[in-house]
Amino acid sequence: MKGKILLGVLGLLIVWLIVSGYLNLSTVNSAIETATGIKTVSVNELKQMAEEGKIPYEVYRFALYKKLENPNIFYRIMGNKVYLFL
Repeated sequence: MKGKILLGVLGLLIVWLIVSGYLNLSTVNSAIETATGIKTVSVNELKQMAEEGKIPYEVYRFALYKKLENPNIFYRIMGNKVYLFL
């Protein structure tokens, strides 16, 4: 019984934090990126990485082609690996 009450209070607290603006999506994403080392990037950031030599230029061109094919795609990087998500 105490566990259910505690879970309900915790849920209400999280909802209140989201509604009040303390827990917005960018803050949560930033915390996750910091903790895991995985960063969400745009095609422009991939282009910049290709120009700096961090990733092959062909990876950027492929990412651009896929983004034109499906605008809902987003990319995440970890180290020098690029992951494609639908």
